Amino acid sequence: MDAGERAKILNTILNEMLILRSYTYGMYRSMQFATMRGLFKSLNPFQGYVEMDLAIMDDIIRKRKTLSR
Repeated sequence: MDAGERAKILNTILNEMLILRSYTYGMYRSMQFATMRGLFKSLNPFQGYVEMDLAIMDDIIRKRKTLSR
């Protein structure tokens, strides 16, 4: 094994490690954003009303589709 082959192997390993690092960073950021999104939802005092309004709206749309047939 000469120096050129070793350099190729080391570059391949380095590239794979960089790819793994980017995947783990992406997972870290996704988890961080999910935590922040959950925090903001829990801080919203009107979230229950919004969910009830969405459920009423979905029920109205579903009944309209059923009656129009």
